[in-house]
Amino acid sequence: MMQIEEAKNILVEYVRLTKPIFGNVSIDISDDIDVAKFPDELSKLKDQKEGLYIIWSKNDRRVIYVGIAVDIPRRVYQHIGKGYSWSRDSSTARFPHCTLAEGRHWLNPTTQKEMQDAEWNITAVLTNPGSFRGQLESMLIFWGIQNNKKPEINVEL
Repeated sequence: MMQIEEAKNILVEYVRLTKPIFGNVSIDISDDIDVAKFPDELSKLKDQKEGLYIIWSKNDRRVIYVGIAVDIPRRVYQHIGKGYSWSRDSSTARFPHCTLAEGRHWLNPTTQKEMQDAEWNITAVLTNPGSFRGQLESMLIFWGIQNNKKPEINVEL
């Protein structure tokens, strides 16, 4: 399984190696964003919302999903689904209708529980230009497939 540190390193190295081909491209990798406290964590995106985002397990740091969005916060809210609660005032976050888990009975039961129990973090990879996000998503998933470390939820590719 791909670990979040490994994914970050691969992305940095890919950008370094492809600069002679693509020219002036860059990425800014956010600090870990705790989805259980998501509204309070949005400042870590530094007012840029477009890019690649990596969802990974708080428990074992494995990459669960890689996606792209023109508005990462809006996309994360879509993944969280309806009827959620945040972790505040000693309450526990819960995403009972997390779209990444709901209806995907083929997922590992541990992953389903992590998704619904808000046991995942996000790392945002803010791209310049914004359109570079698609290239990075494809590359990271392809790297995972080639190395038997494909993110569990990215089955369509």
